[in-house]
Amino acid sequence: MQFFGKTDIGAVRDSNQDSFFADFITLPDTDEQYFLAVVCDGMGGANGGSIASSLAIETFKTELSVGMRNIISENLPADTTESILSYAVKCANTAVYDAANKDADLRGMGTTLVAMVVFHNTVYIANVGDSRLYVIAEDGMCRLTHDHSYVQTLVDKGQITEEQARTHPNKNVIMRAVGTDREVRPDFFKIYPDRKSFLLCSDGLSNFVSETEIDKTVREADSAKTAVESLIDKANAAGGADNITAILVKN
Repeated sequence: MQFFGKTDIGAVRDSNQDSFFADFITLPDTDEQYFLAVVCDGMGGANGGSIASSLAIETFKTELSVGMRNIISENLPADTTESILSYAVKCANTAVYDAANKDADLRGMGTTLVAMVVFHNTVYIANVGDSRLYVIAEDGMCRLTHDHSYVQTLVDKGQITEEQARTHPNKNVIMRAVGTDREVRPDFFKIYPDRKSFLLCSDGLSNFVSETEIDKTVREADSAKTAVESLIDKANAAGGADNITAILVKN
């Protein structure tokens, strides 16, 4: 498996409020490994967004590692991974929510979260917000995750088209995020990784590069690194009005 991730401040913003992680993680005292990729796009004031996204990732990683180790030590079914993902997201939510309520300068901060875990030849995915995961297979590319946003609600109701959603003035209004409320409900997906690639990204990419262009770029690139860097360049060339983060995992 080949993977590469990168974040970029973009062409307009003064700071980068995105965070990401992508790597294999070896469970302590075992020979078992799992792969984790996660993207968080923070929001909330001058510093709140970057704090929210980095705190969410660190908490999520820590709690996930504890849970994955329990799968091995207690010989639990591999599908227990979904429950562990859910718990890790809830812990990340609590960490961000509590931090925001302890500091008036951070009040209201939050973050999106999209994550994939590859374990025992299965991909487990969780998402909150409008950061996305795309699946690129031989027969085409599809968006697996569903945006938790105001404009996506309008699309679902048939009130606007996907194309209109791309330029809607309220496209950045998030209906569900990590840390903005005491409780959070993530979406979950399970898919087999055979002969597929996976792209996780913040809306700084998906809002500025069309899905057709994303698919074409990934297929034509000779490596995950080349694809990600090209996608970020394309987002910046289209205006770069937001932070841009992408992780590509190629099987």
